[in-house]
Parts: sequence; structure tokens; C-alpha cells
Amino acid sequence: MVLSTLCQGILCGKSLKTKNKYMKKLFIAAVLLAALGGALYYFMEMRPSKIESVSFKEHLIGTWKMDSVALSKKDSGNVLGLAVMLIDSNFLNYSYQFAKDGSVDKILRDSVIEKFSYVLSDSSRLSFIAADSSREEFINTIVSFDKDQFTLRASDSSLLYFKRK
Repeated sequence: MVLSTLCQGILCGKSLKTKNKYMKKLFIAAVLLAALGGALYYFMEMRPSKIESVSFKEHLIGTWKMDSVALSKKDSGNVLGLAVMLIDSNFLNYSYQFAKDGSVDKILRDSVIEKFSYVLSDSSRLSFIAADSSREEFINTIVSFDKDQFTLRASDSSLLYFKRK
């Protein structure tokens, strides 16, 4: 049956041409439909979705432990940072508890050793302010941050690496 239809189309010629026209129109309609579907998918993906934005301060809240310190190589006079680390053998054993109210507790073995407050001046600066009468401010630049670790660059260019405890 298929063979006889094909033979009629070849012999007659006219019906084969009309089939080609319909096939071309069908093919063009399928291509346009696919393009429309692709465009619809593309624009639906670009539509702003409801992203829960969590601020840096909200991620910072919790207990962090200093993982390591990399002293600046450009400052050959960075003896002070090295001296502090040598004098205080617990330097890398401290934990830092960041609270919502802007306070930081420096903790060693479940005892609060020192209190600070912190201020986020913009998205790249984290300042620590001493709680004592001196109110000395230590300005740090945030180098990297994710929910499990962050890195600060101190004013003397040394890097402080923190991990969530």
C-alpha cells in the first residue's frame, strides 16, 4: 500500500509537491514553536526569584576559631605580630563568639578572656573596638567569607583565617 502511494506520487508529481509544501510548513511551525519555547524558558529563568538574602552580619553570628595567621611578607618589621604569637601560646586556641548586638567575646576553655565590639562599616571592612577605656579600634578588611570560614586582612597586612566552630 505504501509502495503504491509512493508510485502514484512519483507518477502524478502534483500530490508529491503539495505534500512537500505541507511538510515545509509543518517544519517551519515546529521550528517556530521550539524557538518560542526556548525564549519563554530563557525569560522565565531571568525573572527575579525570591532569594532569601542573608547579610554578612547574620552569617557572622556564632562561634569562630582562629585557624591560622599568615604574617605579612612585605613588612619586614612585622615583629610585633610575631612577638604577640610567641608570648601568648594560646593565640590559636581562642574562640570568638560574635553576637547580634555587635559584641565579641574572646573565649579560652569556656572562660571569657576579653570583650570587644565589632562594626561592619561596609561590605568589606570589619572593625573591632576594645571594650576597655582605651576604645582602641582594629580595622580589618574582609578578604573572603562563606558560611564555614572567613579571612581578614589586618592593618599590618597579615591574614587572619577563621573557621566556624
